Amino acid sequence: MAKSGDALFHRWQGLLATATEDGFFRDLTPGWERLLGWSLDELRARPYIELVHPEDREATLAEARRLFEGQAGARFENRYLCKDGSSRWLQWSAFVDMSEPPEERLLHGTAAEVTDHVEARRELERALQEAHGFRSLLDATSDFVGMADLAGITTYVNPPGLRMVGREEEDVRGKPIPHFHTRSHAERLGREAIPHTLEHGIWSDEGDLLRVDGTVIPTTQVIVPLRDAAGRVCALGTIVRDISGSKELEAELRDQKDRLAAALQAMSTPLIPITREIVVMPLIGQMDAERADRVMEVALGGVQASGAQVVILDVTGLAVVDSRVAAALVR
Repeated sequence: MAKSGDALFHRWQGLLATATEDGFFRDLTPGWERLLGWSLDELRARPYIELVHPEDREATLAEARRLFEGQAGARFENRYLCKDGSSRWLQWSAFVDMSEPPEERLLHGTAAEVTDHVEARRELERALQEAHGFRSLLDATSDFVGMADLAGITTYVNPPGLRMVGREEEDVRGKPIPHFHTRSHAERLGREAIPHTLEHGIWSDEGDLLRVDGTVIPTTQVIVPLRDAAGRVCALGTIVRDISGSKELEAELRDQKDRLAAALQAMSTPLIPITREIVVMPLIGQMDAERADRVMEVALGGVQASGAQVVILDVTGLAVVDSRVAAALVR
């Protein structure tokens, strides 16, 4: 994708990257240099895992392996090391296009710098655990922050969270948790997320919020247990972040890749009229069974449309013409 989409990589102000299965960056937008201080050549010159904070390397490698094994796109956070010795938290959305030949598969990723958000979230989680002195912090964050009792009844949503879902305070207090989510996500919270939180202390994954007008907002969500002075779990706290912007970017990248692939496919089998009765099809690059079928399809369609009597296949541009390719063309 990146090779045929160089213009996007040169112009994009955010953080886009592709990486090979053996662990090296291939394409990077200029924003990486501005954020981390390393030149783009320096970033490509060594395995990217060496640029990841040591505490996050194992989890990062596990996510990359999972994607190259064909599992669904991932969303995760890790820290990258800057040239000046500091580090920055990044939130990733990544996928591998398994329709590509194995030797051409790349990890495609979009990242957002979330250092301030992660630090605020950690501070907020500490404040939630202590259950006091955090109201000003809750009001300042841009995320949805809520609390519910163990029966699943909402006791608090911060002002930014109210604005996110388009509701007033009196419309949320005393409402059950499903009031703020789609039915499928609400069922998942009850079936998986809340039991996991009570047993293990924290749950996090993607989810959604439901606006008062019915709009569904894609989110990431963290749920933590809140304890009283005796250490007993007395409530649940949640931090929910709107990720609709990154979802739209991911869809845009996929759409552009599909359009580029379609354009390249159309260019790979042109049919050029020479006279009223003769057309020529120049073939370049690699030839496989799928492309041979495409050649036949285009040739027959062109003959039918133009009334040509002769089709000349120009194979001088093919990298290899072995017996298998020749047999396919003869067919």
